[in-house]
Amino acid sequence: MNEENAQHSPQRGDDLISRRKVLASLGMAGVTLASLGVLNSNSGKALAHSDDGDDEKWKNIKKLMSMSFLVTTTIEELRTISEPDEHTFYFVVDAGQEGVFYYDSADTASEDNTGTVLVSISGKRFKRVYDGAVRVDWFGAQGDGVADDTQAIIAADNEADGGIVLLTKAYVYSQSGHKLKSRFAGNGSLLNYTGVYDLSFTGSGNNDAVVTGSYTGGFEGSFLIEIGTESSNNWRWSPDNGATWIADEKVVLPDDTLVTLPLTITTTPQALGSSGLFVHWRGTSGHFNGDRWIAYTDQSLRRLDVNGMDLRGQPLFREGGTRSLGFGKNVFGSGTTIGAENIGFGVDVLSSNVNGFANVAYGVKTMENNRSGNYNCAFGPLALQANVSGITNSAYGTYTMGANESGSGNSAFGSDALRYNISGELNTAIGTQSLYHNVTGWQNTAVGANALRGGEESLSNQKSISYNCAFGEKSLFFGGSQFSTAMGHEALYKSVAGKNVGVGAKAGVFVKNGELNVFVGYESGLGESRNHYEDSTGSICIGAYTAATGDDGIAIGRGVVAGPGQIILGGVHNQAGVYFYGTLNPQLDGVQNIGQPAGRFDTVYAVTGSIQTSDEREKTTIQKISDKERAVALEIKKNIGKYKFKSAIHKKGDKARWHFGVGAQTVKEIFEKHGLNGFDYGILCCDEWDDSDEGIAAGKRYGLRYDELSMFILAAI
Repeated sequence: MNEENAQHSPQRGDDLISRRKVLASLGMAGVTLASLGVLNSNSGKALAHSDDGDDEKWKNIKKLMSMSFLVTTTIEELRTISEPDEHTFYFVVDAGQEGVFYYDSADTASEDNTGTVLVSISGKRFKRVYDGAVRVDWFGAQGDGVADDTQAIIAADNEADGGIVLLTKAYVYSQSGHKLKSRFAGNGSLLNYTGVYDLSFTGSGNNDAVVTGSYTGGFEGSFLIEIGTESSNNWRWSPDNGATWIADEKVVLPDDTLVTLPLTITTTPQALGSSGLFVHWRGTSGHFNGDRWIAYTDQSLRRLDVNGMDLRGQPLFREGGTRSLGFGKNVFGSGTTIGAENIGFGVDVLSSNVNGFANVAYGVKTMENNRSGNYNCAFGPLALQANVSGITNSAYGTYTMGANESGSGNSAFGSDALRYNISGELNTAIGTQSLYHNVTGWQNTAVGANALRGGEESLSNQKSISYNCAFGEKSLFFGGSQFSTAMGHEALYKSVAGKNVGVGAKAGVFVKNGELNVFVGYESGLGESRNHYEDSTGSICIGAYTAATGDDGIAIGRGVVAGPGQIILGGVHNQAGVYFYGTLNPQLDGVQNIGQPAGRFDTVYAVTGSIQTSDEREKTTIQKISDKERAVALEIKKNIGKYKFKSAIHKKGDKARWHFGVGAQTVKEIFEKHGLNGFDYGILCCDEWDDSDEGIAAGKRYGLRYDELSMFILAAI
């Protein structure tokens, strides 16, 4: 590079960027990896993507990677370079015209068009790197609705040469009669464009004009007439060659002036192949020869490349990015999307998408705010409306996942399913308003209307729940917190805690703040009298209508109710007995009892007698009984006799059998008679109890240990 050229060249120094960052910079300029795979740097043309195979694509990418530097510059500076570097990318930073250019040494003839070809003072050609649509802004268009952008529009049209030209603003076009040849896309417009349709003007005299042409789907027409010195003109128009007339309009003009007025005629859209409009002027003196008639088929024409339009002249079909297809109003919105393989049908669908790809959206405002989310499927009005970056979501139904912004891997089926989810991931909700309130919770599964809904509120309560499974309408309705499983209609309905299991219709429906409970069976955890403790923890209720009235109650069997810490196996419906194999062992040695004073066993059947501990190592020294004790024993012996149980008489009558023994109260009195307390000995017992939850009334009962009493009497003989 010579000294003179160096004075006008962009400085490398701090602006140099490694080859590794070249691709990222190209991406900032709107160039995708696809463009890297299709650019032919020798010819300087952005070629259509080839299907020749991955090997060819990567050869082209490798070739581009041979570029050494990326230099920032402006269009003015670039045109001053006389000896450019073939191994350098030039990044133009002019507002609206940003992009990456490279020097094409093989081109010596292309004209400078400001947008895609820049020619330096020494005749060097710089080519823009791009893939896909041509932007009008590249060619210096202002797009403010005021400045004349005609030349920029024509330049972009020539560059696209039948391809796509992207419109993002309102561009003024003033060249009458020129017919553009490219396909125009985007949410922008061309103001005053007259060259889309072939028009002809005929009439029966100075007073009449028939406007005909090939109309695609209809239009809103305006007529611009330069009127001579006539002081007034009445006019009317007909959309069907005079068969039907529209009401007269009147235009009053100053005398002796030449005025150009736009007279707007809004038509019913004309079908393809219609004969056009017939305008009839009824001025008494007619119009002068040379008066000009200019027809505007659409003053704000959009998407000239579409195959169909709605009744307002808006496009029905849109293309947004590579291999994308849209149908409806404002699908793909601005049309600036570079996302690929998106499909959108409806109104305001994927209208904010920038680079999200492989999304499918059907409905109204469906995925409206998506910008970079990928692999999403949304069907229904406002489904995934707020999604910005979430990926791999499936939403089917009105408002389904409507608030989701970044949550991923969710599946929601049914109106309002996962309605307020924002960032929760890996959730599955099937049913109307299932997982309705979840905001950030993870890995929940809800199947059924209102399953895991999260409460009664109609608007978000910012609830977040995780790792729950709910199957059945209103199961885990209030949402629980985490690690709960509910199966059945309204199972664990009120639960707001976690780690509970409810299986069966209304299983555990009363539990609210308790955790670690298990309910199995229809209305298990309610109790026939609806007496389950709502905050119980650690309870197990198996069977219909079972309940626990406190923590750690275990109730098994229909209608069984367990108190705190109780284990109750079977109830009034289980009179046939309890059968088991194996040894019945206590958990603790010498602590637990069989039966209780208010709940005694009747008959104990055994092959052998019970074995009681008699190891002398566990006893004090065995002593002789005293004289008082001998006297007590001998007197008790004298009171031993026969008797019958009143309960047996009540049950068996005269067949009640005789038993032998002595009354406990008599034994107590004999001890007291000899100055001794019978309760100091393991012979005499007395137990008292209060009213119980099982319906047992408070009471008191005396008892004797006959094995002890027998040995006591034997010691006295």
